[in-house]
Amino acid sequence: MSPPDNRYDIVIVGAGPVGILLSLCLSRWGYKVKHIDNRPVPTATGRADGIQPRSIEILRNLGLKRALMANEPAKVFDVAFWDPQPGGNGIHRTGNWPSCPRFIDTRFPFTALVHQGKIEKMFLDEIEKAGTFIQRPWTIVDFKNSGRDEAYPVEVSLKCLDTNVIENVRAKYLFSGEGARSFVREKLGIGMSYKDQISFVWGVMDGVVRTDFPDIQTKCTIHSDSGSIMVIPREENMVRLYVQIASSTDSDWSPRKTATAEEVQEIAKKILQPYSIEWDRVEWYSVYPIGQGIAEKYTLDHRVFMGGDACHTHSPKAGQGMNTAFHDALNLAWKLHAVESGFANRSILESYELERKQIAENLLSFDNKYAALFSKRPPTAEEVGNAKSGHSDGEEDDFVKTFKSSCEFTSGYGVAYEPNVFNWSSSHPAKSPLFGIDGVKLTPGRVFTPTSVTRLSDANFVHLEQEVPANGAFRIFVFAGSPSRNKVAIEDFAQNLEKENSFLSVYRRPDLGHVSYFERHNPHSKLFTINVIFASPKNAVEVSSLPQVIKDYHHHIYADDIPDVRVPHAKFPAHEKLGFDPEKGGVVVVRPDSHVACIVQLVEGSGTVDALNEYFNSFSTNELGQASSSRLQRGTRQAAGAGVKPLPAIDTDPASSDHPPEPSSPSHQAKQNNQNALLGTNSRPARVRPCTSLIIPIPLLTSSPSVTELRPQDTEEDPYYYTFKVLCSSCREVHPNWISFTRYEKHEIPGSRGEANFVWKCKVCGKTHSASISAGPNAYEATDNAKAKTQKIVEFDCRGLEFTEFKPDGEWAAKGAESSTVFTEIDLTEGDWYDYDEKASEEVSIKEMTWDIKNVNSNQSTRVPFCRPSTKPSSRKELKKPHANNLFPFRVGSAFVIRLKWGQTEYRGTLESIDSYMNVLLRDTEEFIDGKNTGNLGLVLIRCNNILWMGGADGVEMTDLGLK
Repeated sequence: MSPPDNRYDIVIVGAGPVGILLSLCLSRWGYKVKHIDNRPVPTATGRADGIQPRSIEILRNLGLKRALMANEPAKVFDVAFWDPQPGGNGIHRTGNWPSCPRFIDTRFPFTALVHQGKIEKMFLDEIEKAGTFIQRPWTIVDFKNSGRDEAYPVEVSLKCLDTNVIENVRAKYLFSGEGARSFVREKLGIGMSYKDQISFVWGVMDGVVRTDFPDIQTKCTIHSDSGSIMVIPREENMVRLYVQIASSTDSDWSPRKTATAEEVQEIAKKILQPYSIEWDRVEWYSVYPIGQGIAEKYTLDHRVFMGGDACHTHSPKAGQGMNTAFHDALNLAWKLHAVESGFANRSILESYELERKQIAENLLSFDNKYAALFSKRPPTAEEVGNAKSGHSDGEEDDFVKTFKSSCEFTSGYGVAYEPNVFNWSSSHPAKSPLFGIDGVKLTPGRVFTPTSVTRLSDANFVHLEQEVPANGAFRIFVFAGSPSRNKVAIEDFAQNLEKENSFLSVYRRPDLGHVSYFERHNPHSKLFTINVIFASPKNAVEVSSLPQVIKDYHHHIYADDIPDVRVPHAKFPAHEKLGFDPEKGGVVVVRPDSHVACIVQLVEGSGTVDALNEYFNSFSTNELGQASSSRLQRGTRQAAGAGVKPLPAIDTDPASSDHPPEPSSPSHQAKQNNQNALLGTNSRPARVRPCTSLIIPIPLLTSSPSVTELRPQDTEEDPYYYTFKVLCSSCREVHPNWISFTRYEKHEIPGSRGEANFVWKCKVCGKTHSASISAGPNAYEATDNAKAKTQKIVEFDCRGLEFTEFKPDGEWAAKGAESSTVFTEIDLTEGDWYDYDEKASEEVSIKEMTWDIKNVNSNQSTRVPFCRPSTKPSSRKELKKPHANNLFPFRVGSAFVIRLKWGQTEYRGTLESIDSYMNVLLRDTEEFIDGKNTGNLGLVLIRCNNILWMGGADGVEMTDLGLK
């Protein structure tokens, strides 16, 4: 029996370029993805092959550039133009120019050429590493946005083409990356509009050739009296030839016109004369019609989306299909993430169609011009020279202008999104006068310009635009200018970031108190990364003197001291290349897809952060920017949309604030409440591991229950899959995906620690935890009294994790309360169930069943080895106010070992981390407190600002030991 969970964050149909990039992003970011493709195997040969410079930059940001280059792709730096010689003596070269001219600022001035199958493979390998597996051959047969389930409103029916099995799933979103023949688009009733009625039939052939044509390993556009060809070099000595077979302008036009591979080879031989060409082998050949069309809509309800060829079709000559698909996928991925993480309002999903449809329309307009250039007009030698240099003595003619704009567009750097809620302009809701800086060469909506700097943490030369990986976070680049001139401005910037209602505070991580020191990019919030670049040599910046909130981003502090050939005389190249005054600096917000969002002046006071709050407030779910003097505290507010309640604040040392609040102030009261929580007078701040999780059903209260003995149908032959969401007790992160396991599974716990039903590695902190069923499943017995009692169904022994939510997928069984009739295959996923009891001649039902999980600190099951104390405290008072002599950490294997002297008593135990949230269990089965045997004595240790707090579980009050 397979896991019964049928709910997904997104169902992706199609494993072409747009589908695999979307799948990779969302899988890496923690979403549960159902991904299908109707092909039995990935692409083996042919299809798209050209990756443009901007797309290479995207792949690098995804960590895939090395895998791409491992395929040894052909690299196209130049384009050669060949035209008929006068007198009919075949073709000759009329010129060549860079495929990516110098006026385009890129680190990759070439097109990488490798067939789509190899590109797909590198994506598929990474998708599987992220926990998603593409199911083949499956197709979509039906879907609807029913609205029955608010959280998962899209119902999707999928079919296995091998077995004809139908699977029905629910999802938050459905995405079509099916290609030009999209079932989803057809069912939605979305039509295609065609920009030009001229259509083409193309033949395309990949193969290994023998030829004396001198530019066979260069991209060529060849015109001859016998026709036209485009030559594209490929990996492994292969060549791709595009041959136009028919056009709708032909007198005998037919969209079904075709040609054999041999016929296309003969056409190519005639076009290339006086040069010869022969084929050693043909790897792939296809004939296909192309119409330049665009979908009228990309979505109707912001739940079902389309992208790639499902939205736009065009000729293959400019190599834009796969590249445009990559941009579609990345644009949608980060916006879905912004909504689902609770950061952005759902209305922002409208911008996906607005931005990407505009680019598709530009692509089709370009494709028309490019087709005309290719088919009709060879460039003159003079035009070639003008275009190559990027200027002419007189006014540029239409050809040169077209060349320049097309080169920028085809490279991917010509993508320019129009002003909207993400791309600031004077019409934006954020009206601070600090938006915009005269002379800055960055434009909201266009990609961030490449710059090089020195990373101070390791003195490495780095590419600033690549320093934050594609993780769904906004990148905030603070060009700090002169360290001495802007010292106050940087301090004010940091201080205002820490205010309670700043964007960084409101959307901070729910696990903020437990973030690893080695967290590189998101120490405060998973939605933002702060980068600070000083206009100074690296040795002149003293990181230790910076505000703490800046120092937390120690991997993102830089010196602007790397020369740049584009600004050869600049003293501080990054500042000056982008147009920032090296004295004043400025702030740039960059979207998660590397497009510029807004530019803000860096000033003393709160103005800079106020402007950023205004910008983010225009689409955030929470109100930002209200005045507050509270510091960025750890865990005092609910992290919006995170789905997990943060830990109580532990920043309780009054010395940690330069201006401690007055005793009567609300913030002081909050601080005092946090101290009380630590001292045990209100509540304990930590759950002691291990814990016991109990599944407890809560039925509708009824006076006459019709069934009893409700239990999961759970046998070794047909096991029940217990389905939960999991919280990691180490980093306190609730993981978004559901997990399932059975009580019959046995998995080895790493480190030879035995076996468990469920072994799980947290993707955030990397620690491995486990859980096993320790009791049950038990039957729920109904009662006749008015109050339905809560009863334990199953008990789990959890080590390092907690279950936060239970889903009753799978089948249940029950007995009739009066007749003892056995009912099986009961489905409780919707909370209700109805049947008819023949023996009792009455309807039986379960109504509005809900579930609860009780996580109980289970000291009795602890396995943490502590030595028994040699003496016992004689009274509660002695235990409450101990004398702490010392705390000695030392290494044993891979664990930290603590020896704690408490009065004359010595305890020992292991800690997972000395510098983070620490749970210590002291095993002492003979300890007595106030005459009551408490069993194992649980102590909690929390280290914050070099203060060690200690307190007890099981009613023992906590005590501040004040250990430095």
